[in-house]
Amino acid sequence: RAAALEVYVHLSMADLIVGLALSRAPLSLKAHLPAAGLRAPVCWCLCSLAAIAPDDVVIDPTCGLGTILLECANVVPAATYVGVDSSADAVAQCVSLAAAANVSSHLTAIQGDARHLPFQSGTFTAAVGDLPFGRLHAVAGSIEILYQDILAELARVVCPAGRAALLVPTAGIVAASLAAVTSASGEPAWTLAESHPVRLGDLQAAMVLLQRGTGSSESASRSDKALAHTTPAPKRSRHDSS
Repeated sequence: RAAALEVYVHLSMADLIVGLALSRAPLSLKAHLPAAGLRAPVCWCLCSLAAIAPDDVVIDPTCGLGTILLECANVVPAATYVGVDSSADAVAQCVSLAAAANVSSHLTAIQGDARHLPFQSGTFTAAVGDLPFGRLHAVAGSIEILYQDILAELARVVCPAGRAALLVPTAGIVAASLAAVTSASGEPAWTLAESHPVRLGDLQAAMVLLQRGTGSSESASRSDKALAHTTPAPKRSRHDSS
């Protein structure tokens, strides 16, 4: 077990990936991240998949402790980040962790419902998130309907040229849900641009990149609108109104 060099090999029908361990320190142990929650390498991959830029305004609609947003803020500190979670305790911990990491000026969290976000349409340029799997927390009703509602609401609050990098149980659930999420003109609100399998311990999952269609130019005031979050939006159906 005390090898001088560790080589990791992953072989699939499409790829051969070879990795070298450059450090004995676990990548999951980072000062700005909580011990609980999604592992740091997975959070980093979601940040990378979303291609977050310094001028982005990013939402995590199911932020929990804010692990993904905290890693994104560490990688791209100039962007603006907003987390939403139904748990008041999780939101309080996210806010506390943001303060401890000294990123409170551009990372905030509020309590809310991912299906009915309190933001104006087109507020955000990107979304990241670890969507419910229905394992750790029970999902009331059909998880497919839940995904349709969340994706429809993200399509509303993410600008027409935006994108979303999400961790999901399977890419198939997302693909099936997207068929029911359309714009006012009947066109698909999202396009499934990329899908990457990932293993979380004994759990098989997927990272997906969703892309909105190109559209109007971004608002320069988007960051202020997101952090202010003072204008609740009306509840919407699973059809995107943008």
